[in-house]
Amino acid sequence: MERQAVKSESVWRRKLTPEQYRVTRQKGTEPPYSGRYHNFNKSGIYRCICCGNDLFSSEAKFSAKSKWPAFWTPAGLNSVSTATETFHLMVRNEVTCARCDAHLGYVFEDGRPPTGLRYFINSAALMFVEMNEYRAISRDRWILSDNGRPPRGNFLPEQQDAVRDDACVLQPASAAQR
Repeated sequence: MERQAVKSESVWRRKLTPEQYRVTRQKGTEPPYSGRYHNFNKSGIYRCICCGNDLFSSEAKFSAKSKWPAFWTPAGLNSVSTATETFHLMVRNEVTCARCDAHLGYVFEDGRPPTGLRYFINSAALMFVEMNEYRAISRDRWILSDNGRPPRGNFLPEQQDAVRDDACVLQPASAAQR
């Protein structure tokens, strides 16, 4: 059964920096070229800053510089969700984390083969785990430890304690949707 991370807005505000909260919980967008991952080329996995869900692999990242980190496919079939939205008469496809519903960015259908998609994702919505560390803490996807705490990742220093404390409360998706 698929599980979702569910928290109150006050908990999200405590756990995230103001910029991360604005982007992920209020559907904000960081300024172009300002994110820490827009020109970042290490090998590893990009995870949701809110719940740690694997979102994108560095192998699917466009090497061309863009205003935001750009990927051609998610890390897995259940990594992200998309929904069409209308904003100032413009129709676009929002990308959210499939586990915690965090706003990540947008996907456009003008990308390169093989998918033809271009996922523009806000750096503020991501944390990065280098491939050697990822392999050490995961078999084929991220798994919470027995105490429900995620392993250390490449978090901002001010978030490390919050992530260790209670990064996400997991509930069955059916319970989260009630």
